Amino acid sequence: MITRRASGIPAGYPLRPAHRPGGAALFLAALLGAAGCSAAQTSPRAIVDAETGQLYGGVRDGRWIAAEAMDKGTLEGAELVRYANDGTRGNSSVLRPVPTDETCSNPTYRPQSGAGAEAGTYLAPDWDAAPRRATVLSTDNPTYRAALSDWLSARGIADPAPAIAQLVRVDLEGDGRDEVVLTAERQRGSITSTRAGDYSVLLLNRLQGERVVTVALRADVYPEDCVAECAPTRYRLFSTLDLDGDGRLELIVTSEDYEGIGRAVYGLDDLTQPALAWHCGP
Repeated sequence: MITRRASGIPAGYPLRPAHRPGGAALFLAALLGAAGCSAAQTSPRAIVDAETGQLYGGVRDGRWIAAEAMDKGTLEGAELVRYANDGTRGNSSVLRPVPTDETCSNPTYRPQSGAGAEAGTYLAPDWDAAPRRATVLSTDNPTYRAALSDWLSARGIADPAPAIAQLVRVDLEGDGRDEVVLTAERQRGSITSTRAGDYSVLLLNRLQGERVVTVALRADVYPEDCVAECAPTRYRLFSTLDLDGDGRLELIVTSEDYEGIGRAVYGLDDLTQPALAWHCGP
């Protein structure tokens, strides 16, 4: 049995004590937020994976646009800025469509200058796409390992000492209260099989009121053996950026298995499914 992408599950993950802005800061933030919301985007803003050249799609006036619905002329002559995974703003480039030998879901765009591929994300924002940076935490944290073990146990998976692959703290909403992203996996089978007790998860821990809940953006758990029918997938947090200009950060998640690689954008309004995505592979 495979359980995928459960969400909204209470958990006991501790977060850093909230820093609550004072009244003046909140008033200023409200003014800036209102100004940002009222500024219409005259044309769709493309979002492109800098490493593969895959077009995620775009955004206009806070609405996501799938890659297949993007006007081909949107990127013609437009300068896009490459943001590194840590939020560092890099150089701008004009992109052009290029053919590719890979089997990918979306169109591919590369810099006209011929610059080499680098990890990151191309955007054309009128706003700061990285207003807050993520902090990488130690994956040996015993509190988070114990909490992950409890979460897995509730789903029929016994792992008293899980190995965390990523542990990242970031204020996604800009409210002074941190969220924590955790990735982990145990994969002991072959490229197409898993053993009972294997798993691969990407969990987001956030505060709702004064209560911490865990949302599983991606969660594959295998309480039983799965032979020749289950290709284990590894999930990683790729980046956190404000892709639509609302002041909140979206999560970009990498999914990788033996057949290929893909990335997906998750927005805070709906964490149950990607807002935009691409995939390369069979």
